[in-house]
Amino acid sequence: MSLSNLSSAQLAHLIGLVREKELLQTKLDRVDAALQALEGGKSAQKKSAAASGVVRGFRGQNQRGKVRKSRRGKRLKAPLLKALSAAGSSGITVKELAGES
Repeated sequence: MSLSNLSSAQLAHLIGLVREKELLQTKLDRVDAALQALEGGKSAQKKSAAASGVVRGFRGQNQRGKVRKSRRGKRLKAPLLKALSAAGSSGITVKELAGES
C-alpha cells in the first residue's frame, strides 16, 4: 500500500482506523495495568482523563491544545478604523459607533 496512491476517502478511512486503534490500545493498557495491580495485591487506581489519554473538548482550543483566535476582531477592525478616521480629531462615542453597525 502506497500512501501516494490513496484517494482522499481512503485516507480519511485510514485515519479513522488509526484513531480507533489508538483508543483501543489505551483501553487495553488500562486493563493490563489493572490486572497487574490485582496480581500485586493492590487495588487498581483510577487515572485522570489526561493520564489515560482521553481528550476532552475545551471551548476555545483546537485538538492540539492551541487557543483559537477569534476572527470577529478582523471583521470589526476595518469599519471601526473607518468610522474613527471619519470622525477626525473630535472623535466619536461608543454609542455612535454601535449605532452605525
